[in-house]
Amino acid sequence: MTVAARMLALALLLAAAPGLADLRIGVFGQDPPFSFVDENGALAGFDIDIAEALCAQARFECELVPTDWGGLLRGLEERDLDAVVASVAITEARRERVLFTRPYYRSQSRFVAPAGGFDAVTPAALMGKRIGVWRDTTMDAYLSANYAGHAVIVRYSTQLGALLDLVLGRVDLVLGDALSLQRNFLDTPHAADFELVGPPIDAPEWLGDGIGVAVARHNRGLRQLLDRTIADIHVNGVFERIRRRWLDTEADVAGRPRSAGD
Repeated sequence: MTVAARMLALALLLAAAPGLADLRIGVFGQDPPFSFVDENGALAGFDIDIAEALCAQARFECELVPTDWGGLLRGLEERDLDAVVASVAITEARRERVLFTRPYYRSQSRFVAPAGGFDAVTPAALMGKRIGVWRDTTMDAYLSANYAGHAVIVRYSTQLGALLDLVLGRVDLVLGDALSLQRNFLDTPHAADFELVGPPIDAPEWLGDGIGVAVARHNRGLRQLLDRTIADIHVNGVFERIRRRWLDTEADVAGRPRSAGD
C-alpha cells in the first residue's frame, strides 16, 4: 500500500468512527506566549492555537492535556498521549524516542544578561559565572556540552524561574528561547537594565532543526497526516493569522511549508 493510500485509509477510519478520532494532545501550559493559562483559567498561546488549528483542519476531536515538560515525550512513549504540540525542538536524540513532523516554526537561542555586563559570550569569558537554563531542554543540552567545567549551570523547571533569579541577581545570565525572552522579559518594565548578549547560537547538533509536532514512534500514519496538515495551515493562511496574533513579526518564524516530497 502506498503512503497516500495508507493516509487515506487512516483518514477514512477516523471519519467513520468518531470514538477513534479523539486525539490526546500534550501541551505544556507554562511558557507564554507559546502556551499558558490565561486569567480565565483557559489554555492560551501560540502552540495552543496551532494544536487547535491542526485538529480543526484534520477534523479531529482533540483533548489538550497539560503535562509537565519532562513528561511530554514520555507520555508518547507510554501511549498516554497521541501527539505533543509544545515547541519541542527536533533533535537527533529526540528522534530516537519519537517521530516528528516537518517544522511548523523556527526560533533561536540567546543569552540575556545585565546591560553592559559582558563583551563576549564564550566558555572562557564566562568562567565561574552562573548561567540559568530551563532543565531538560535543548539549551540545557548545549550548556552541558559546551560550558560545563567553565560556568556553573543552574537548572530550573521553567524559563520564567530562571529569569526571576536573573533579576534577583542569583544568576549572571540566562540562556533561553529568543522569542520567549523578548516577549516574557525584555518587553516588560522588569528588564529595563537587561539585554541580549552575544549572537544567536548556531548549534543544530544540540539545539535542533526547527520546532515540530512530536508523535509516538508506532504512529507513522498520524505523523503523515499531521505533516500534511501543517503544510495546509501554512498555505491557507491559518498559520499566518496565529503567528500575527502571538509572535508579531515575520522574522520570528521561518517554518515555511515544503513540498509534499520533502
